[in-house]
Amino acid sequence: MKAEQRAAIATIAASIVHGKDHSGAHDYTRGQHTAVSVRLNGSRITAHDYGRGVAIQGTTTSLHDFGEGGAITMRAPSGSKITGHDFGSGSAFTATVKGNRVTLYDYGDGQYHEFQVR
Repeated sequence: MKAEQRAAIATIAASIVHGKDHSGAHDYTRGQHTAVSVRLNGSRITAHDYGRGVAIQGTTTSLHDFGEGGAITMRAPSGSKITGHDFGSGSAFTATVKGNRVTLYDYGDGQYHEFQVR
């Protein structure tokens, strides 16, 4: 997945696990904060990634990233862990949420990426 897309995925994953809205994430890997507005309404997600200026919408298991033009699937959380696939890049990912920290493993680049959500 693209580096600039990861903050949105981390924020959405935290919202799903916590069952509440979040407003962004600090990317420790890239050293920057990205405002990402995530709103939950039951299983429905409406998000706006202000860093990329794009909407991400769908359900907790099937999202569409209007900036990348691809679908993103996520499996229901197993405790604090969510697995998913970004069809735009063709790579799988795992997001582990502990409090306001999210560790995202991107199988596309083979690395862990750390985020703090708010």
